[in-house]
Amino acid sequence: MKNPIEQHIDRLDDELKEMRPDVLRRAGVILEREVSISSLHGKIGGKNNEYADCLSNRFSNYSDFLTSWLGGFNAKCKSSGAVIGDGSALADLMALFSDEIIYEYTKKFLERNFYKHYVERIRNKPEETFWKVWFGNDSIYGLFIAPQRCVDGSIRIDRSEIRRAKYNYWTIGHVMETGFYMEDESEFYTFDTVEEFLKFYKFILKGTSKSQYEKEIYSRYINYLEESDDVLSEPLLIPELRYEGNERKCLYRVDFTVLNPYTFRFIGFELSPSSTHMSVSGIKSEKKTQKAVNQELRVKWEREMHKRNNYLHKFGLSLITFTDSDLTDIDNCFEVIKSALSERSGQTQDLNLEEQRLKENIRNASRR
Repeated sequence: MKNPIEQHIDRLDDELKEMRPDVLRRAGVILEREVSISSLHGKIGGKNNEYADCLSNRFSNYSDFLTSWLGGFNAKCKSSGAVIGDGSALADLMALFSDEIIYEYTKKFLERNFYKHYVERIRNKPEETFWKVWFGNDSIYGLFIAPQRCVDGSIRIDRSEIRRAKYNYWTIGHVMETGFYMEDESEFYTFDTVEEFLKFYKFILKGTSKSQYEKEIYSRYINYLEESDDVLSEPLLIPELRYEGNERKCLYRVDFTVLNPYTFRFIGFELSPSSTHMSVSGIKSEKKTQKAVNQELRVKWEREMHKRNNYLHKFGLSLITFTDSDLTDIDNCFEVIKSALSERSGQTQDLNLEEQRLKENIRNASRR
């Protein structure tokens, strides 16, 4: 049975076929020559990447795609100086779009194109840094986008499949599709059910944590997933994101990280009670001077700042730190994390504005 997107494409196919004879007749009259279906479609869809920048842009929905396409087309019209009737491809399109039936056909054609490439159209392509995400403390795990095992047994990323991946990056759906790569075993640890993953998260990842604060966050995240209406779409709360990747010796790790595939906002969370991050030992037994204490505190402070700067530079990762006073209310701390997990893109563009600009460009091109 076809899914809703496939069914929608079929409906658009039927509507386009019904409109096609009249559209071709109208196009022939406007351009004063016979117009084939292939040449018409070539004019309409031949420059999607130029007008809408499909290779780089992410579109929230079809309206967003059409708005971007018209924006690129309008910008090209404005800068080209094309005049309707000069025989250029751009002028021909402006002339064709002055006909409401042809313009309606064009929108349906572009809509079909959008849904035929739906997965690629609605997502950003992440920077290479995020194609392999390494995390963990004693054991090192990897979450890979579009992994492929080579003949020699090594793992590579299939670049051509990154946008086509059927899951949202760094989500539970991603985990269920690829599993975690276990560095020590050179194998993927996979899960048959979400329940299996939750047990792994609880007994392996949470179970090996030595921090009571971390365990509290683990527990609340598990509850968050169990209560979700669409658990596969939820971002993975990544524990111990490793700065040096899969290197055994790791200078920096972040307690928890959210890589949100819907907003492409990347946020790390540090649980930093002063007892473990800014304490100085041996003050009495070693009779440390105030100068020595200040020096140790300075070294610790600089390390924390270097950590923040390095993660921001390498990953574009912002760090939020929960201090002693914050950690007295662990529920509130998780609410901050939850807001990063649940955020979804609210990007909108003004389709009406771009259609008004299209009409203006057509009028201006007719007057030249």
